[in-house]
Amino acid sequence: MKIKVKRGRLFLHFAAIPSTLVCIFLASAVGAKTLDESITPYSGELDRIVTVHSIALLPLTDNLQGIYARPIENHLSKLLQSNHHWDLKSIDTIGPIVAPEDLERDPQRVAALSERLGTDAFVVMRVTKGPNGINMKLDLFLASDKKLYAQETLKNFPRFEVKHLNEQAELLLQKALSKLPYTGLVLSRHNNRVTLNIGKQDGVIEGQMVSAVQVIKLNRHPKFDFVINSEKEIIGKIRLLKIEDSLSFGKIVTEKESGAIQKDTKIAGIDFVAYPDDRMLSDAVQNEHSLESRPDGPISFGKDPSPWLPQKPPTFGQVGARLGLGYFAGSMTVPGDSYDAKDPYYMSANIEAELWITPKWTMHARLRQGIISTDNPRSGGDPGELSYSLSSHELLGGYRIRMGPSVWGPNVELLAGFASYRLAVDESQPPGLTTLKYTGFKAGVRGTYPIAEDHSWSLGSELFFLLNPQLSESPSSSGKSDNTINNFSVFVQRRVALNLRAVGSLDMELYSTKFSSGSANSSSRKHTTFSAGLYYLF
Repeated sequence: MKIKVKRGRLFLHFAAIPSTLVCIFLASAVGAKTLDESITPYSGELDRIVTVHSIALLPLTDNLQGIYARPIENHLSKLLQSNHHWDLKSIDTIGPIVAPEDLERDPQRVAALSERLGTDAFVVMRVTKGPNGINMKLDLFLASDKKLYAQETLKNFPRFEVKHLNEQAELLLQKALSKLPYTGLVLSRHNNRVTLNIGKQDGVIEGQMVSAVQVIKLNRHPKFDFVINSEKEIIGKIRLLKIEDSLSFGKIVTEKESGAIQKDTKIAGIDFVAYPDDRMLSDAVQNEHSLESRPDGPISFGKDPSPWLPQKPPTFGQVGARLGLGYFAGSMTVPGDSYDAKDPYYMSANIEAELWITPKWTMHARLRQGIISTDNPRSGGDPGELSYSLSSHELLGGYRIRMGPSVWGPNVELLAGFASYRLAVDESQPPGLTTLKYTGFKAGVRGTYPIAEDHSWSLGSELFFLLNPQLSESPSSSGKSDNTINNFSVFVQRRVALNLRAVGSLDMELYSTKFSSGSANSSSRKHTTFSAGLYYLF
């Protein structure tokens, strides 16, 4: 009987073991469920809206039948494809190509397009060539709320090469994407260890502390509805322990509540604002030290300091001088003969002054002097060598059309005024070439265009005519004259300093006259001169 009881107790004891295990398992499950439910989710509606895992680039549009749109689209597509923060999804291009304005005015179209693309965000861009340069507009739309998130524009870009346009389009794309309120995401979490989608490409280093944030508000433009800025709350800190090219692994140092940092938690605070570490409390001392460390610090804080004044940009005009080396050819035809004289090398000097009365109206004064020497073209003439004295004067008014705010920018100027040209020659026996003086109303156009991005180099040209010029001869007149005078110049300019420019110029001048009822048939004077000099702008 005792044995049976013991056996019964043994039976009851071993029978109770499975029941105990079941109870422990159920209690553990209930406890785990209660623990999970106690974790407060720190991922609200705004967090979900701005989370971007995939992106699409819509076909670009332009007003030149794709001349700019196709290469820029290929460039942006490569940039998005190489970015490790999201996947670039290929899209079906069947259907009409949309411009940013089409989507900004039609939210229903944005919703339909978002559903068809199946991405978290998409980019649309338009390129337009106008009379003042290239214009670009880039919009970033989010699929979650079907709204415009960011907008970047470029107006009147002066360069037209595809290389430079690709650079500008890349800047617009980077600016738009940088307005997303985070720089990375948490990809996974195990205990207190996390994996992030930021790495060496983002500039992070081992041991760096980054912030986990929650987006709590998006502030939009009252009229255009794109996001101006966002408000975030820090919910934790993560120290990065291992860095790879596009990933990093870290450990949670602190978080607002247990489990607050989860998958898709936003990461910010990669780039901090740095201030000088001088370990001093006085702001005045700190500012003085920072000034001393500047390259121009010794001017005010070094040995024998002196006050520094900014150099004033030119606003009133310019004065300058050029020295020239020229080629001269003179000719005169008489019945049955002609007199030809040449000087392959002669020196000349030019002095110029320019006054900017207003940003558009200008005054110009020019003076040129030169000395020429040739053989006497008259056979047996005395003297055997002739000397010439060249002088010309101009007083012109101008109307300048500037295509930029700077005096170094492109411009076109219309010029008109009084001009005179005199080439005096020694008297010859028997008579040959005569002294000529032309006067008249001079009119023309002058233009310059920068050939360097910083406007340090520029090319220009001038074209002038003398309208109804008058001729006077000495010591005798060759008859009634019909005169034609043309001047043409090409020049290159180099900005040496803020108030100094160097100029090199090639000038070509032709003074031609036809005589009637006189002792000569025609006469001409031709000058080809290369000159170089400096101009001071004040």
